[in-house]
Order: sequence, then C-alpha cells, then structure tokens
Amino acid sequence: MNPKEFLRRWIEGIKNLNQTQQLYARLWLFGGGAFGLTLAMITLLMRKSWGFSIFLFCMVGLQILSFIGTRQQYLAIKEIEEEMKPVEKETDKLLGNTRR
Repeated sequence: MNPKEFLRRWIEGIKNLNQTQQLYARLWLFGGGAFGLTLAMITLLMRKSWGFSIFLFCMVGLQILSFIGTRQQYLAIKEIEEEMKPVEKETDKLLGNTRR
C-alpha cells in the first residue's frame, strides 16, 4: 500500500467514527498525556526547576479535569445509546428493516 492509498483510507476511517468511538479514543489518549506530563514534572523536580514544575503541575490538573469531562460525556452518550436500542429495534420491526 502506497502512502497516498494509506492516507485516503485513514481519512475515510476517521470520517466514519461515531461520537462514542471518538470519546473512547480521547479517554485513552489522556492517559498517555498524563503519563508524559507526570514524567516531565518528576524530571524537573529532580533538577530543581521549581518554576516550570509548578506550571506542569497546573497542566496535570487541567488534564485531569478534561479527562473527567470527557468521561462524563462518554458515559452519558453510552447511556443514551443503550436506551435507544429498544426503540430502534421496534422501529425497524414496524418499518420492516432487517439491517440490525
């Protein structure tokens, strides 16, 4: 597969993600970001760079708040999707759709 084909297929895949899948991916990426920030903060504290360590400490706090907000969004959307499943099945029966 050449780079052009890979890029085309990658863009197509990204466009087909639903909101739940996007939020799930973001939740996993927060872990990597928090790990990197924590590692950088520990390194700076060992080198006694207090000013930048305080900045990184605040960034970790913002990362945690963003994670909590994204997790709440994810759980709310997941709950709504679960409540919609019976309604979609009933609608499909009424319309005669067999796609599910």
